[in-house]
Amino acid sequence: MPRIVLAAFLIVCLMLAGCTTVMPTPLLEVQEQAVEDATVVFRAAIDRPGWLVLHPVTPAGEPDLSSELARAYLPDAGEYASITMEVGGAYAHIFFDLLDFLELRTLIITDLDSVVAAGGGACPVHQGKATSNACLNTWFGDGDCSPAALLAKDDAAKVKGLRRIAFQRPEAEGGPCGRTFEDAFMLANPAMFGIEGATPNDQAQCAWDKLDQIKKSQFALKYAIDETGWSAPGYILDGLRWLAAGGIPNAHAPIGQVAAAIAPEAAAAQDG
Repeated sequence: MPRIVLAAFLIVCLMLAGCTTVMPTPLLEVQEQAVEDATVVFRAAIDRPGWLVLHPVTPAGEPDLSSELARAYLPDAGEYASITMEVGGAYAHIFFDLLDFLELRTLIITDLDSVVAAGGGACPVHQGKATSNACLNTWFGDGDCSPAALLAKDDAAKVKGLRRIAFQRPEAEGGPCGRTFEDAFMLANPAMFGIEGATPNDQAQCAWDKLDQIKKSQFALKYAIDETGWSAPGYILDGLRWLAAGGIPNAHAPIGQVAAAIAPEAAAAQDG
């Protein structure tokens, strides 16, 4: 039975090394919501050695010091440490406030999750009238969240402060679009998967039909380890370029060029 934890997480205390005194830091409450097998990653800097401890909260909104979700030891002042708890892309919206508070540049990779209607069943993107993805509905909550409207969003709409969201898009304008990573991966590598069809919608349907023949874990391992001669889906590359360029979208620069451009600056910073 997966453990259900409240996503009202708080960074609540810094216990100084060699002391028993607990030094509380400012509390940050994130929108309360139940999540199964959740994971979030964040980093924190301190001005002295100590423990960074993550506690759940009580119904009264206070830190529950009798229980710990995670902890990390920071041995030096100013050092960054990561505390990791997993969360699927569809639940990333729960942690928007936390990420903004920590001022972390964050790339959120999620799925279009097209459905026939709000609350309805899954379907290929070209047949969808809504999305079941809570993260997308939160991000674009002030407007139309149909698959067609989401695909029309430009790069600027996918960036909010230090956060960027990435979800499936056609590999070429007017081309077929996947609903999840797996069919998007197939559409990015049509020859490898035997994707056929006279129209973009036919090709998307072909990829959709093949989803019943795969297991997600086996699929991921196979193309991460055994077979590597593939192209990454464009929506993932878009997000990585934004991340590599320090938040400046450049959808046309190859990843290698972006890395080469920022590498000298990184080296100079280290030498300094």
